[in-house]
Amino acid sequence: MVPPLKAAEQFRQKVPMHGYCISLLAVAPTFAWILLDTSAWGGDQSQYGRATLELFNALRHSPTEWFTRMLDVFPSKPNGLIWFGQFFVPLRHLVGSIDAALLFSITVMQAVTLILIYRAIWELSGRTSFAISAIACLVVASAPLFISFGTYYLVESMQTLSVAWFVLIVSLAPRWNRTLILGQLSAATAFALLTKEIQPLFCFWPGLISLRYLFWTREIQPSDGAQRITVVLTFMLGIPLIGATLAWYYRNLEPVAHHLYAGSYGPGVLIFWGKEDTYLNTLAYWLSTTKSLFFLPGIWEFGLLLVASGVIYHCARFPRGMKHFTLCAAIATLQIATVLLVFSLSPTRQPRYLLPVLP
Repeated sequence: MVPPLKAAEQFRQKVPMHGYCISLLAVAPTFAWILLDTSAWGGDQSQYGRATLELFNALRHSPTEWFTRMLDVFPSKPNGLIWFGQFFVPLRHLVGSIDAALLFSITVMQAVTLILIYRAIWELSGRTSFAISAIACLVVASAPLFISFGTYYLVESMQTLSVAWFVLIVSLAPRWNRTLILGQLSAATAFALLTKEIQPLFCFWPGLISLRYLFWTREIQPSDGAQRITVVLTFMLGIPLIGATLAWYYRNLEPVAHHLYAGSYGPGVLIFWGKEDTYLNTLAYWLSTTKSLFFLPGIWEFGLLLVASGVIYHCARFPRGMKHFTLCAAIATLQIATVLLVFSLSPTRQPRYLLPVLP
């Protein structure tokens, strides 16, 4: 018979697998939406779709030139979405549509995003409450902006996945050794830069706090077997990812910088998707947009009350065991504020740019 204390510790260490099932079920309705949607793509979607098909055709017909083609298929924007999406093109034979095949890549990203959030919240909640982690997944999955972008072949879903990765790293950093923290941060940073050139803005504070654990930890955390395997896999996958990211930016840095400036302050901004206004009015716009796109009516106030009650309760009951949780909560708030303050410096007003803030 397992002693009660030992059984409790085993429960704390084991992540309930049905939480991952909730993450998958949360995005399941998107499959039906994708299969039924017959609308034509336009704008950025059509550009990303065309570039993805060009890259897949290069892989199929000219494998020796495929890597070179990866570096110049779409030089003005980071190509993470295109690189990932090309492997879903063969699904067209199963679903009967190239558009649907590419959108399945977005569904996979959203499912992985929810899984990472579930795992991170499980860690931050003390590894004892399945309900807290499941509710966190459902809060993200029910956000109107998250739902709608499950059917758009755009980079925002990949950006959201990148932020969820950094949230996972910062939540697990106290239990990881330095080698694993370094490998995960390096791979996550490369992945972030492949999603969008401004992606570090959304990951800055979680990354900085993770670096704190990398350099300020007095002792290297001991590695168990699972952690050693994770270290090996991280470097096996991370090193090629980092190399490909560096190669792409080395080749395309100038057009990326031009596109970044044009998308933030160029003449087309005010004509198509921007508005000249005062800084405070622009900040007020982003604040109100965040609330309306992340929460259904009435949920914002209820959620704020629920979170505040939970924080007060836990801080009162576990005053010494909440240091890391409190730190993560503080940097999450600071990260959201940083994004909104920086966004308000530009006349650009594209609500979809907010999606990576959600995790």
